[in-house]
Amino acid sequence: MNLRTVFFIFVSALSTTAVADEGMWTFDNLPRDALKTRYAFTPDQTWVEHVMRASVNLGGCSASFISPQGLVLTNHHCTAGCLQQISSAQKNYLQDGFLARTRDQELECPATEVIRLEKITDMTKEMNAATKGLTGEAYKNAQNAMSAKLAADCVGDNKATVRCNVVTLYQGGQYHLYR
Repeated sequence: MNLRTVFFIFVSALSTTAVADEGMWTFDNLPRDALKTRYAFTPDQTWVEHVMRASVNLGGCSASFISPQGLVLTNHHCTAGCLQQISSAQKNYLQDGFLARTRDQELECPATEVIRLEKITDMTKEMNAATKGLTGEAYKNAQNAMSAKLAADCVGDNKATVRCNVVTLYQGGQYHLYR
């Protein structure tokens, strides 16, 4: 064996396997018994609501609030579009990075919308009633119409600051309204 092979075997022997818990854990349906059994942790409703409101959607990317002032932490690729948008010939933020040492030095991403999940409402009964007995295009049209109605009712007069979406879960087994 050469030195390279020995090194590879040694490094492989030191490696450990990370194991993830299975399943989709939505904030309104946490596996509390499994959390208690596996981790000796029982989240109360206050904790769940805090974590839910700390979760952020940045145009399809996940992120988290990490300060009470609204500082958001996410992955580099999630901000690539913004970094390109605010870069110039003199300063390439995507390539060179940026560090704001004070709040006054922070840069804004003018085209980036930060979406915080405030509330989850189960709308499965309403969606099933709207599509009952329908198939094909009629089913899809009824589903789209009910989704639009539920979202519009949820937003109400708050169009400038509120977004509401019907989210399909479990391949149509459940429908949730996310505000």
